[in-house]
Amino acid sequence: MFLVISNNYLGIFIGFEMVGVGSYLLIQYWHYKPEAVSASKKAFVVTRAADILFLIGILLIFISFGTFDYDMVHEDLGTKSAALITLIALLVFAGAIGKSAMFPLHTWLIDAMEGPTTVSSLIHAATMVAAGVYLIARVYPLFLASAAALLVVALIGGFTALIAATMGVVAKDIKRIIAYSTMSQYGYMALALGVGGIGYTAGVFHLMNHAYFKALLFLSAGSVIHALHTQNIFEMGGLSKKMKITAIAAIVASLALAGIPPFSGFFSKDEILHAAYEFSHGAGAGIIEFLPFLMGMITVLLTAFYSFRLIFIVFFSKVRDEKKHEHAHENTSPITVPLIILSIITCFLGLLGWYNGWFAHFIPPFVEVEHVSLLNPVAITSLALAAAGIILAYITYQKELINSEAITRKFLPVHKLLENRYYLDYLQDVKFANLCLWLAKINDKFDRYIVDGFVTLISITFIATAKFLRLFQTGNTQTYLTWLVFGASVLIVIIMFIKI
Repeated sequence: MFLVISNNYLGIFIGFEMVGVGSYLLIQYWHYKPEAVSASKKAFVVTRAADILFLIGILLIFISFGTFDYDMVHEDLGTKSAALITLIALLVFAGAIGKSAMFPLHTWLIDAMEGPTTVSSLIHAATMVAAGVYLIARVYPLFLASAAALLVVALIGGFTALIAATMGVVAKDIKRIIAYSTMSQYGYMALALGVGGIGYTAGVFHLMNHAYFKALLFLSAGSVIHALHTQNIFEMGGLSKKMKITAIAAIVASLALAGIPPFSGFFSKDEILHAAYEFSHGAGAGIIEFLPFLMGMITVLLTAFYSFRLIFIVFFSKVRDEKKHEHAHENTSPITVPLIILSIITCFLGLLGWYNGWFAHFIPPFVEVEHVSLLNPVAITSLALAAAGIILAYITYQKELINSEAITRKFLPVHKLLENRYYLDYLQDVKFANLCLWLAKINDKFDRYIVDGFVTLISITFIATAKFLRLFQTGNTQTYLTWLVFGASVLIVIIMFIKI
């Protein structure tokens, strides 16, 4: 709440840090598990690294504008150089990258699934991870003042959406699949804000829609885990008959995630893709401006595929573990009632927000709002791609007309690359750690021999000088008079030399 109601950059930064502490504590809820503790520390450190850049941006704002207040800063943006505005915007965006788990600081989000599913639902679907996208939307005039910064936001958002979807295609852990989709959807939101125009409204609209259908998806996964005591989807199967409410809830959430009407995700995702298309065909647009739209469209296909890969394997395919399936049962009302409520909201929220531009009335008019028709060519194309993804998942994992294991063996290097998350975790956890250790050793040497050496040199100099001066401090009056006469004689000679 502090983050949301703040009217200045310093306040939102404090809110960011408090959100980070909350995430740290909640991820390591099962603190007796080393994996949970490690995941919490990783989330805290990675997001803090991003927040350092964010803080530098805030300091630049204060140095340049003399205030932290949003309105006062935004009113004076025209008086500053484009390079300075771009630098500040990118530093602020760095904070959003860390919080909303965008490339390359996304690695913490997947490990954060060590926390309970209810925690995953709350902090990773509706609050903490949303903070980064909210930050961009809240200070949007800053980004509007820099076309270069907006392009960077769109490209990183689109790339994040794409690589997260590719990793979700091969994941086996039910919560991690949903976490990849979370990362991908926040990439979509950043893409929307980056392309501007109606993308601003669409991105914030998708932020709201996503909170509901992703919380529903996480809680559906939690219901399954609670019943089977496993998170591996290949140890599940045939649950639609024993867990009907959970199955329906998961299907509703997946349809919204895949962008199928009339479920909520369709309306906001359709507007995002439409905004990206207009951006790619704007004045002076080239191949770089076309990339966000291309990445967004490819992600539509992949999202539908991995979403229904999960649905068909978990709920409709053959039973894989008879022992676990034998004890499977629908959960009690404390678990199923929230699923029912969120399912109803997911069914109607998107249509309600889209109808006559209703949602746009609740956000600042930073850009001109345009009401997008549902029958535009972009929406039809995205629907065709989503349908293709669902059909492909159906014939692969339900009908088994395509041998997924044979394809995995054929493209084993690619599968390993995706399964190991492009080895980015290895680079961050091992190589980056080694780099930090190397830098720490250099810092240790610098501290020991340069900083401490300089201090030691000063003390040695004073000690040596004192020892030398002690030679003249004999306490003998005749010695002092001798030195006085000698010094006076030298001065007389020097003065006479100067006069000559």
